[in-house]
Amino acid sequence: MPTDNVTEIVACIMISALIAYLGGRIHQWYRLGLERDRSFRDGYQHGYRAFFVMASRGIHGDQRKQ
Repeated sequence: MPTDNVTEIVACIMISALIAYLGGRIHQWYRLGLERDRSFRDGYQHGYRAFFVMASRGIHGDQRKQ
């Protein structure tokens, strides 16, 4: 019957679209996770460097006052 054939084609198209959508969402989730990790590492490095500079200024500042 032609109706069965059309139904199968529509079902295949819908399933393909759903799989493509889910694949895109998983890919987006993975990429955002990588960006979040990189941002965390960059922020940690910046904080560490800023703290190190601040601490070294404090040490040198104490020596200059004495």
